[in-house]
Amino acid sequence: YNLSIPYTDDQFTGRLDHNLSDRSHLMLRYLYDDNRYQNNDALLNFNSVYDWATHNAAISHQFAFNATTNNIATVTFNRNTFIRSPLPTNPVSWAAMGCVSCVVLHPASVATDWNLSVTGGVGIRSSTAFLSYTQNEQFIDSFNKSVGNHLLSMGGSILKARRHGEEFPSGASPSFSFDGSRSGSGSGYADYFLGLPISIAQATELISW
Repeated sequence: YNLSIPYTDDQFTGRLDHNLSDRSHLMLRYLYDDNRYQNNDALLNFNSVYDWATHNAAISHQFAFNATTNNIATVTFNRNTFIRSPLPTNPVSWAAMGCVSCVVLHPASVATDWNLSVTGGVGIRSSTAFLSYTQNEQFIDSFNKSVGNHLLSMGGSILKARRHGEEFPSGASPSFSFDGSRSGSGSGYADYFLGLPISIAQATELISW
């Protein structure tokens, strides 16, 4: 099945320019963007919400030493945050749907976190909670000098970039596969209801820096 997925996007942007004097000018700029939607993740009861929030800000100062010489200094800040929030589920787990081998690992406050593959049937992924962000801070300076028909520019920049992500729980997203070979029936669903997976895989906690 496929859900109808509406997107919601809220934006705010602003800019302020101010002349401190005839030779000194200041510029401030800010952008906020929040994009979110319900993901078409798995079964209707096992779904999640995606949310991206972006903050982008800059402050720039331009100073004119004379008619041919100026300096521009700029500081920028950018942060992108991604949050994946599983929705409350009913039934609350795969076990409640009939998978007798699906042991519940997640606490009651977090939605179920299983991946399921049934040969000749369905492949379903239900996401765990995830939080990540990237954040950059940068300083840029540029010195400019006009000499006749020539322009001399020199400058530099310093950038600090960070990324962090973490997925819950510590034993994240077990994957169960059923292909019918364990029961000898050839039916993936028969193995599923008997609790006889052909393979089980479980990843470690996802943490990135």
